[in-house]
Amino acid sequence: MDGLEFYLDGQMKMPIVSYTNTYTTRKFEDIEKGFHKAEWRYVKNEIMAKGKDRAQINVRSIVCI
Repeated sequence: MDGLEFYLDGQMKMPIVSYTNTYTTRKFEDIEKGFHKAEWRYVKNEIMAKGKDRAQINVRSIVCI
């Protein structure tokens, strides 16, 4: 399955999200103060060569308290 994964400090926080017509909202509240590495990875399954092979990320806000 093709899709997008999200990692925070090398730990997967959001498994593969495949094609969808709507936006998906995610909220992470267990993040400690300090510097962090946020990483989005596009995963491609070579067996199924369908679709547009792309992902769209729309970050509306990042709130640090």
